[in-house]
Amino acid sequence: MTTCIDRRREFAAIRDRLKQPSSLSLIYGQRRVGKSFLVRTAFEGGAGKRLCFQADESATGALLSRFVWEAEAAGLLPPGVRPPDWSTALTLVSQQAALNGEPTWLLLDEFQYLVDADPSLPSVVQRVVDQLAQRSRLHLILCGSALGTMRALGDSSQPLHGRFDLQLKLLPFTYREVQEFVPTWSKPDALRAFGIFGGLARHLAMIDPSTSLERNIVTRLLDPLAALAEAPVDQLRAERIGSRRDADAVLEAIALGENQFGLIAARTGLTEQQLDVTLRELVELEMVRKERRYGDGPGARFVRYRPSDPFTGFWFRLVRSSRALSFASGPELAYAERVGPRLPDHMGHVFEVVVRDALLAGRAGFVPDELAAYWSRDGRTEIDWVVRSGSRVLLVECKWREQGPVGLDALRQLRDHASRFPHGSGAELCLASATGFTPEVETMASLGEVLLIGPDVLFGG
Repeated sequence: MTTCIDRRREFAAIRDRLKQPSSLSLIYGQRRVGKSFLVRTAFEGGAGKRLCFQADESATGALLSRFVWEAEAAGLLPPGVRPPDWSTALTLVSQQAALNGEPTWLLLDEFQYLVDADPSLPSVVQRVVDQLAQRSRLHLILCGSALGTMRALGDSSQPLHGRFDLQLKLLPFTYREVQEFVPTWSKPDALRAFGIFGGLARHLAMIDPSTSLERNIVTRLLDPLAALAEAPVDQLRAERIGSRRDADAVLEAIALGENQFGLIAARTGLTEQQLDVTLRELVELEMVRKERRYGDGPGARFVRYRPSDPFTGFWFRLVRSSRALSFASGPELAYAERVGPRLPDHMGHVFEVVVRDALLAGRAGFVPDELAAYWSRDGRTEIDWVVRSGSRVLLVECKWREQGPVGLDALRQLRDHASRFPHGSGAELCLASATGFTPEVETMASLGEVLLIGPDVLFGG
């Protein structure tokens, strides 16, 4: 059986539903996060008939014809039947499942395209499930990447409300899970793998763990013929978004460090309305993360925007700007002159995400009630993460070093910024490092002056 890296809980949930007499499941998540692979893997080794139908943006008649042909080939429909609509087709599939006397597993992948082509389809599925599925041992999985559309299928106003036996949003991998893709690499290189390839399963699956990180960057990203050479652009083409050109410009601006609305507008040249629409779409697609300052209310306008996935930031910041050199002189030179020297700065931003994930997972010894960055309007004060747990407040400084421990200079810098932090006195100080700390900093920690998040916390069991 194919292995699902660190999707054990999700895999078990799907298999448990497939053991029931019948089931209806909803699985959704970002494009390339690994939804289809997970379901197809869950289908392996089971008894019964199965079909994984991949929808696209074709017209409803073309989609229905292809579904009927594939369903007949898989034994889900009797030979020669040509149902005129989706209601008839799914009813016949359910009836055929009853006649077969064995489980029938049907995945309708990219279900949002089917709904676009025939908006009545959720009602059709509801009718089939209510009337026939339980008697026919039909297991139906609706899967898709249009997050808003798929999530809304379970809303109280929708026909399928209350019908799902499983609703599962598949999330990108965290830095700790990425280690399983590169089990022989050092922990710092595993962090770099996360910072470069991100958390989307399809991108991580491209890594060759038998060779070096540098070689993977050269062959998987910088080579103009590499599989991931144009991945973010390809992803934008596949998304349902108003203006792909505007989205491309906004993603590039954010990756280059323009993280506030006015700065993004200045770099892209978009009007306020164009930028507002594009940012909303990118946030909805979970390609961009909108960050609120610690202490600000939900409706605050003084916000920042970051790439949701490190791969997006890396590509728009370092890969795209290196393409001309890769074409002219080869990807090896592009890495040596353009990418390698700038990688530590990129990893500094990524390490903040790593520490955030560790804090949210409770690896610092407590579970946060609130976690957000803080920055002042005048730019003099910036705290990577402010963590509140009950009455306890922690100010966290994240320090990425290519090698060598973090020293007292980082603690002095954190103290300086903490002295201007306006939300509560008595906050504790915390330093985070993937390469450890100097003896002087460890002494300060033993005296209770600072909490340390080091490799043992980030990577411990």
